[in-house]
Amino acid sequence: MVSTMLRNNIESSLEKKIGLSAESLGPETIEKAMQLRMRACGLTEPAGYLRLLRTSPGEWAELIEAVVVPETWFFRNRKSFSYLGSYVKRKWLPKHKNGVLRVLSLACSTGEEPYSIAMALLDAGLSEKHFRIVALDISKKALEKARIGHYGPESFRGNDLWFRGRYFEATPQGYRLHPHAMETVQFVRGNILEGQFLSGDVPYDIVLCRNLLIYLTPSARKRVMEVIDRLLAKTGVFFVGHAERPLVIASGFQLIREAGVFAFDRAVESTLPKEPVKPRSRIRFERRHHTQENSPLRRSTDIASASPHKPPPVDSKPYPIRDRRQPATEDGGLLDQARRLADKGALEEATSLCDKVLDQDMAQVQAHYLRGLISLAMNNERDAEEWLNKTLYLDPEHHDALNHLALIVEHRGDREKSAQLQQRVKRIRQKEDIH
Repeated sequence: MVSTMLRNNIESSLEKKIGLSAESLGPETIEKAMQLRMRACGLTEPAGYLRLLRTSPGEWAELIEAVVVPETWFFRNRKSFSYLGSYVKRKWLPKHKNGVLRVLSLACSTGEEPYSIAMALLDAGLSEKHFRIVALDISKKALEKARIGHYGPESFRGNDLWFRGRYFEATPQGYRLHPHAMETVQFVRGNILEGQFLSGDVPYDIVLCRNLLIYLTPSARKRVMEVIDRLLAKTGVFFVGHAERPLVIASGFQLIREAGVFAFDRAVESTLPKEPVKPRSRIRFERRHHTQENSPLRRSTDIASASPHKPPPVDSKPYPIRDRRQPATEDGGLLDQARRLADKGALEEATSLCDKVLDQDMAQVQAHYLRGLISLAMNNERDAEEWLNKTLYLDPEHHDALNHLALIVEHRGDREKSAQLQQRVKRIRQKEDIH
């Protein structure tokens, strides 16, 4: 086991260097990475490894490689790519018949995302000369694989694999992407949190930064949003992961109302408000920490009397009354497994684990919240709304659930209710800042 002191020290350094939130990624992930690197360096004492990290930039790079494990596949969230192709064909191309579409893919990992963009644009009718994709990642090893363009079966998920026959050549080791698609992508190694990140670049028409914000600290997220605000063209479109929408709305972007599409645009040069609301959601399936005062662990009758806008009870049976600030180890382990499965796109398996947790404890707040996020990922906003309302019944100050509900009702066209929900979030965060 790695000592707590070493782990805390390294977690703090990762936050400073790359903005990584150890809590969102999971302490066990970082500990496994440290153990892997200690074995690779032939070290058994944590203190010796810490000394090595302090003197070796190369070892820091290796540790980051071990921590940043890629999880991606071609056309992940297919509806966003369908919208991208449709947007370019209907709106961008008629105004830029002789122009070059500029696309930026942030945290591109092993290349599946930028290459999916290339295939979507080629299918939309653009030639290789009419668009250019810049794809950036911090991982040297991931970019090396991306530049090769050779992929195994894990990069092809689902049953709709029409693109594989059109754009790939089968080999004994897997599938190799055709050169005419590969040549549209320029891979760059870099850290978006660096001060001079892509300074002087012409703004991009399309920016994709999906499933990065959820792994960053609040201060790092704010800096990333400032960079994106600088790099996105006035009429550009910004794509995110499904759980990141509340974080982006807090920065002033305008949600594009298309079912299953997680994208934003803007009508003004700068979207950042003068007094931005600090996004604090840690991860799409995060553990949420409560103070005793605002804990969901109080009696359900206490919660009902304290909440003027409570939804109807989620169950006719009274919830068991006990302190849930320290959930049972089994529940916590099952929820962690469910989060990891959901992150990988195994939504049905994640749902089953959540239901198992709820069978043991119907008042488990985060299990209700996780079910809501999974429903959103399945594009089932009706079920998502029900689960998020159950979350708020147990914890009226769960601002992440409120943020997602605000998105759902806005998508439905009820801007007044959405504004009311966002005001509740603002009041909760102001109260937390005071304390």
